[in-house]
Amino acid sequence: MTLVVKCRGFGCIFPSIIQIDQLEYGKTAILEDRIETCPKCGKASTYSTEDYWFQS
Repeated sequence: MTLVVKCRGFGCIFPSIIQIDQLEYGKTAILEDRIETCPKCGKASTYSTEDYWFQS
């Protein structure tokens, strides 16, 4: 499983620069104002815990 986020610019889904085990993520992850840059459009945006999910 890969931790992913949705680009705020064009809506494409891409792997996060942060990769953590899904079980550990559910127990401890609190992500606030994490900057991610979309590899397709190059837009940098800030994301928080609720913006991330796991995808196979």
